[in-house]
Amino acid sequence: MPEHRDTDVIPLFPLSTLLVPGLLLPLRLFEPRYLELASDLLTLPAAERQFGVVAIRHGREVGLAGGSELYDVGTLAAVSDLSTNPDGTFNLQTSGTRRFRILELDLSKAYLQARVEYLPEIAGEGAAGWAQLVAADFESYRSVMGLAVNTTDMPPEVLSYVVTAALVAPIGERQILLSAPDTTTRLTLAHRALRQELAIMRVLASVPAVDLARSPVSAN
Repeated sequence: MPEHRDTDVIPLFPLSTLLVPGLLLPLRLFEPRYLELASDLLTLPAAERQFGVVAIRHGREVGLAGGSELYDVGTLAAVSDLSTNPDGTFNLQTSGTRRFRILELDLSKAYLQARVEYLPEIAGEGAAGWAQLVAADFESYRSVMGLAVNTTDMPPEVLSYVVTAALVAPIGERQILLSAPDTTTRLTLAHRALRQELAIMRVLASVPAVDLARSPVSAN
């Protein structure tokens, strides 16, 4: 019997940032292709207004022919509010709901669409234990970065996505966390990333500014 795959065709919204499940994402649409997207969303019942947010590998913009510049795993954004401005632009309030993997791009409209496969949320073995380690490290990280996030009693899955969103790391590194096959894997990667970030912070805090000024700058 063939394996069942939870697939769908959805609009895509490429961005130079990452959306994770549970994260809020306000948007202002003004480009003609995304004005068309907003108009199409308005024809749907409110509960069905959604599109996929996927990160761009390089640069800030992707045209219809730029599918290779997109990461293959993104997050579905549910639209909670969609309003029209006097100048014809749109304001959207969205939140990330579930992850997907792009299977095939659809270029039939002015904006990108794709056939996608929704990814299941799997806990993995030892998620609760890893969550305790990550929560402790994230508390130190949060304090240094001034983040107003309370992770007390946060479920491991939610914690894994909060850290993915909060890390000050290149988008490619955070994309690896988003794409992790289960919560345990994401937490182990988050634990490693937090330890690396905290170690860098400690080194920088111990180096006098005058020494940094005298050090040669490397592009690597």
